[in-house]
Amino acid sequence: SVKVQGSDDRVITIDFSLRPVKDETGEVVLLIPEGRDISEQIEAEQALEESKAKYQAIIEEQAELICRHRQDATVSYVNDAFCSYFGIEKADIIDGEYTPVVYEADRVKVTRLIGTMTQENPTVTIENRVVAKGTIRWTQWNNRMIFDEAGNFVEYQSVGRDITPLKEIELKLRESEEKFRRAFEDAATGEALVTPDGTFIQVNRSLCEIVGYEEAELVGKTFQEITHPE
Repeated sequence: SVKVQGSDDRVITIDFSLRPVKDETGEVVLLIPEGRDISEQIEAEQALEESKAKYQAIIEEQAELICRHRQDATVSYVNDAFCSYFGIEKADIIDGEYTPVVYEADRVKVTRLIGTMTQENPTVTIENRVVAKGTIRWTQWNNRMIFDEAGNFVEYQSVGRDITPLKEIELKLRESEEKFRRAFEDAATGEALVTPDGTFIQVNRSLCEIVGYEEAELVGKTFQEITHPE
């Protein structure tokens, strides 16, 4: 193809070919040039490539960790954020196995949950630990099955984020709740949690021993109900 400038100064892309004309003996006696304007086709192809490049740039710049992997767990794509987070090069993981980045104790769970995805239910969210740069981190992944136009499964796409700080807060909260529970239950004095209207919602052993009620009998009652009228 060649580019020519039209009368309106517009650059036109022409696809040229030469059609041979032969005589009765089969000898080529003439070449007839033929051309067709393929400008729109070329412009459409260029626009498509530009769109792909823009899409790729957006994907690469995402803070989320993006990975695509096949049914056999081999990786077909990772973005820069994924590589930076795990401290790996793309060449080291593309066509390699996805599972090594998953913390070993969580691999069975991850595999099982991925296996629950179907064409009717193509997404699943998984929270699991990973090994990133030699340390164990908590991550959350939104996984989706990708199908082609014919409905055939192609690969999985996983978009993840680090949730380690959230998990650390949850752990501290559970530890605080456990400390409170032990202090509440083991207190030598009678203690209770009540609603604003005085209804018992939780009582400890000491209070039950003091008032002579079982825990199941006290919960749901009010302080006034167990108080002697005098």
